[in-house]
Amino acid sequence: MRIKSYEHLLLFHCAPTLYGVKSANLFSSGSMAKEEAEALIRSYSSILAPHGIKIDVLCRCDSHTLFYIYNERLLMRRLSAPAVRDFLKKRGWGEISDLAALLSELKTRINTGGFPHEIGLFLDYPLGDVIGFIENGGQNFLCNGCWKVYENKEYALSLFRQYDRCREDACGKYLAGYSLSDILGNNANCA
Repeated sequence: MRIKSYEHLLLFHCAPTLYGVKSANLFSSGSMAKEEAEALIRSYSSILAPHGIKIDVLCRCDSHTLFYIYNERLLMRRLSAPAVRDFLKKRGWGEISDLAALLSELKTRINTGGFPHEIGLFLDYPLGDVIGFIENGGQNFLCNGCWKVYENKEYALSLFRQYDRCREDACGKYLAGYSLSDILGNNANCA
């Protein structure tokens, strides 16, 4: 297993979540056996769990494995917001108070029909931008960064810059020899 090689992927793609700035992120790896993915999750879970962060596989196919990193408390707060909850219910999602059921539904939808547009809410994208993406078929956006922005461009750009600072801080520390545990314990440089 190449666990060390995954740490840089994890830090690069998920630093905002690891730093508590964003509720969730994704990172993709080349295809791996189910047992290898489970071993990777076990290894990282022991490091991430004390910080309130969980890791799971959303989907696995011949070409890649897609990991979902999330802060359960922040994600529940995000999905429980009244407007988000109402939007998800209208789109056929289950009970918002049951995060495990929601994540199971997300996995099912990804594995049976591609990425549901609602995944943006599971990745902490603003509701207006998720709705804008759906209504515009991914076109006519104001700017494009971590997601396509349809409203409040300045706010989104400020978030993108903050996410970049998190990534730069985490990856810089990693390249300087800090362990993942050390980085998670000392992550104040991206606010």
